[in-house]
Amino acid sequence: MIKRGDSDEVKKGFEKAIENDSHDSAGWYSKGQALTNIGQYDEAIEAYNKVLEINPQDFAAWYYKGQALNNIGQYDDAIKAFDKALEINPQNSAGWYHKGHVLNNIGRYDEAIKAFDKALEINPQNSLAWYYKGEALNNTGRYDEAIKVFDKALEINPYDSAAWYYKGEALNNTGQYDEAIKAYNKALEINPQNSLCLSNKRNALNKSNKSDL
Repeated sequence: MIKRGDSDEVKKGFEKAIENDSHDSAGWYSKGQALTNIGQYDEAIEAYNKVLEINPQDFAAWYYKGQALNNIGQYDDAIKAFDKALEINPQNSAGWYHKGHVLNNIGRYDEAIKAFDKALEINPQNSLAWYYKGEALNNTGRYDEAIKVFDKALEINPYDSAAWYYKGEALNNTGQYDEAIKAYNKALEINPQNSLCLSNKRNALNKSNKSDL
């Protein structure tokens, strides 16, 4: 990981190089990466735009521009950037995953599920794509499907506390209280500080007429 001070120095070096050759797309791209690493997303976007002026078919510039736009809350523009990246390389699992993540965050759950499905067609081992697909399914009330999807995520990464928690939520919402309690227990084994999980476990215990924690 580049430290902020080091990255500032690196950025100055790229600026010097770019002064000598303003059409150096690699220089602009590297500057964008350096700016991203220190959280200067607006300036990073400007650098990626310079890359794209020189080479509009640069997948990585569109992809990282999408991530930077997402980081500053410009979600519609982020989706457009990921769409451009995916026009260039539709077989990039990460591009579909990040597009799905943005769609999920802004409540466009059905579109997010389609994007996650695309990511998983390409890379079925992407546990985060399974997890966020499950979250989107939960948010649309498709709890039985969500449970199966969380199981997929947990096959790949059984230590994902959030996946156990949201599996518990889906089970709770379908009245499977004993199974929900087991899932909440798994989540709490991994992350004992999850107060919301503990509270929802108590609710499930009450509904299942059990009093032991």
